[in-house]
Amino acid sequence: LSAHESSNIDVLKEQKIDMKQEKYEACLDKLRTFLQMKRTEDAASQVQKVVEDYCKVKEAKGLAIRAFQSYVRAYRSSYFKDKFEDLHLGHTAKTFGLTESPSTFLHKNLSRKKQAEARK
Repeated sequence: LSAHESSNIDVLKEQKIDMKQEKYEACLDKLRTFLQMKRTEDAASQVQKVVEDYCKVKEAKGLAIRAFQSYVRAYRSSYFKDKFEDLHLGHTAKTFGLTESPSTFLHKNLSRKKQAEARK
């Protein structure tokens, strides 16, 4: 979890979701070792590139957009709505392999009514 998400731990525990803390650096080091790279940054970049390349396929991109939309809706739900302003949509979209600005693909995939609701 990022720093602004750490307050969500109690919400997750209420939902009986077990969590194990692991340092970010340790995860990246495991990735670097697995990919047999010298630099952690190179390993993370390689994984991001693979995800982005995969999402260029039309079907995969559609799935990534729907997953992103579901994630954003969950953040806007009753548990997370007070944290929604802290969510950077561009960075979040990138984690789903989407390279376009969220406004580009969201407006293509939302009806006019839903677009108006999203602006509120």
